[in-house]
Amino acid sequence: MLLQTGWKSAQHFFQNLKIRPKIQLFGTALTVLLCLIFLSFYSSVAARTTVERATRNAEENLTRIQLYFQHLNTEIAGRLSHLDTSISLRQMLEDQNGTQDSGTVWSVDGLLADIQSLACLERVELYTLDGVCLAATRTTEEPDGGLKPEVQAEVCASPADNLWRDDSDARNSRTDGISVYRAVVSRETGMPIGVTRAVLDGAALADIYNYVGFNLSSELYIFTMSGNLLLPKETTPSILRVGRDSFETYLDTGEGEGRYWFQNEAYCVQSLPLPEYGLYAVSIAPYSSLLQDIRLLQMTILSLGLLCVAAELVFFFFMGRAVSRPIVELTRQVERIRSGNLSLRIQNSDRSEIGILAGSIDNMLDRIEALMQEVAEAERQKRTLELRSLQTQITPHFLYNSLDNLSALAQIGDMEGAYGMAHALGEFYRSVLSDGRSIIRLREEIDIIDSYLRVQSQRYRDRFDYQIDIPPELEQIQIVKLTIQPLVENAIYHGIRNVRRMGHIRITGRLEEEQVILAVEDNGKGFPQESDRLTQSGEKGDLIFHRKGFGMFNADQRIKLYFGPDYGLRVHSERDVGTCVEICLPRKPYEEAQDDFSFNCR
Repeated sequence: MLLQTGWKSAQHFFQNLKIRPKIQLFGTALTVLLCLIFLSFYSSVAARTTVERATRNAEENLTRIQLYFQHLNTEIAGRLSHLDTSISLRQMLEDQNGTQDSGTVWSVDGLLADIQSLACLERVELYTLDGVCLAATRTTEEPDGGLKPEVQAEVCASPADNLWRDDSDARNSRTDGISVYRAVVSRETGMPIGVTRAVLDGAALADIYNYVGFNLSSELYIFTMSGNLLLPKETTPSILRVGRDSFETYLDTGEGEGRYWFQNEAYCVQSLPLPEYGLYAVSIAPYSSLLQDIRLLQMTILSLGLLCVAAELVFFFFMGRAVSRPIVELTRQVERIRSGNLSLRIQNSDRSEIGILAGSIDNMLDRIEALMQEVAEAERQKRTLELRSLQTQITPHFLYNSLDNLSALAQIGDMEGAYGMAHALGEFYRSVLSDGRSIIRLREEIDIIDSYLRVQSQRYRDRFDYQIDIPPELEQIQIVKLTIQPLVENAIYHGIRNVRRMGHIRITGRLEEEQVILAVEDNGKGFPQESDRLTQSGEKGDLIFHRKGFGMFNADQRIKLYFGPDYGLRVHSERDVGTCVEICLPRKPYEEAQDDFSFNCR
């Protein structure tokens, strides 16, 4: 409701503005709208392009990470596979695993030291299948409590592959490094005879950032499948939280990338699971850092837009003056014409649109004067025709037939009947012909109808009776004279006279809201909807007369003439049941001094 009121107020304000402020306001609004559309479009496109580029870069970087670990895994596998060809190492493992204790321990320190020379390895260890550490590059003790049985079983299950594993017992914490396990296989039997463990140097793994070349807008985090953070060594708490959320989502759904929120900050996350290495790599970039340059450009565009608005204001100010000056002058002339000076002519000889409009107004004024003269003449003729139409309602046949009936009554000696018929006939013509008014009170119209029905009752004795039931509060409303009489005449001549049963005519009145409904009902012959006698238009409610329906058509048209198109007659009829004609009138009291012919409620 408030929005609708505001819209109507704004519309009213704009409609009442002069043309120059309208031009200025329209130009300013158009400029601001174009700036906002361009700014919004650019921001949307630039933001989407920036995010897509960042996503594409993150995917390329994660692919490089995968290639880095593939290269590292291949290099470690090549070094560890050399142990299968060492006779001294194989003899040492077979002596330790056999049933005889030879007491001879062959040294393999030089061989392990050669493997450990790989830059990314911190140390290399050699284990028997029983989990006993036989040799290591940097310690003589059993590191980390020996080889775990589940590790030994998994390595022996795939002796030709490297097994990457986070040996830390903690979860969702930090680990300094991971180990790569590989079985030592006997060349004769092809069965595992030992296990080597290569511990990766966590500090050396940090070189992966140089290999990948990550930009400053995103950060790379690498987790082990135990949830421990491997890289980087220094972390941002919020980004670490987002990385862990991505890892947990991956464990739950198998998908870890997308948009993540943490502390009202959005992050663009791209992930790459590396299950063959027991790792999970994730690239995290805050949207605020991605869109930082775009916001700066947005402010620049907004500043330029404000300058454009100021320039447009100046331009439309002068353009509005140039355009509005002839229109304002034309408006002054039209105001003088509207005040009633129809003889005024603008006489603008310009070839512009304003000149054409001024010439059209002059032509229109000439045509209006001619039409006013034609309308005045037509009104005079219409009043004459209206009076003649009223006179046609009193047909000579009614008078002749009534006089014949009077003569017949006098011949048979029914002086009382003759007197009553003559008195009713006189009252009827006195009411119809007196004072020449077209608009009368409903009470007067009822008196005319009562006189008419008394005359007809004498003509058609014992053929019909009638009843008039009009509430007293409706007697003072105004009605067009002789509106009801043609309806009663139709009820007698075309309804009751054509049936053998006793006829009955009932005239009633009622009030519906601000309308008065008068009804003339009879139990005569009636007619169906397709009758050629009288029909009614459903679109406008106009009666269309055929042959004997002229009286009703005339009454309907006179009602519409005086009271408007919303009023008139409504006909309801049924074959062999009867007809009901309703007269719809406005609820207006009669005025003594009204001009009958110019009166119109429209």
